[in-house]
Amino acid sequence: MTKKICLGLFLLVNVYASDIVIDKDTDMMWQDSSKIVEKNYNDAVKYCKNLSLGGYDNWKLPNIDELMSISDKSRNNPAIKKIFQNTKNSFYWSSSKYKGDSSDAWLVNFDFGSDHYFGMSDKLYVRCMR
Repeated sequence: MTKKICLGLFLLVNVYASDIVIDKDTDMMWQDSSKIVEKNYNDAVKYCKNLSLGGYDNWKLPNIDELMSISDKSRNNPAIKKIFQNTKNSFYWSSSKYKGDSSDAWLVNFDFGSDHYFGMSDKLYVRCMR
């Protein structure tokens, strides 16, 4: 749920969902739920597409560049920006498919902030964005 308050020429937006963070570097909105889900690639895409959170229903599985944008290689365990409170030190799906093998897709390992690709039938963690 979003509350908007108009003060003169400024519009303040207060997001009341504690399961959402906004990356101020990119203005992207990210899911940061304490309930972290694990799915195969196809189910991860569907999960984000069907997610309704904070009054928004236009969530998606991020592509590899979007997902890498929240990694922080100066940290580890987890290697993610400090604004995120709920992260497994493990692999998270991106929507980007690996061009070398149609059964693989790219992911980010938030243990160290690196990217890899895995088989799409594997179960990995999911973080949606909009």
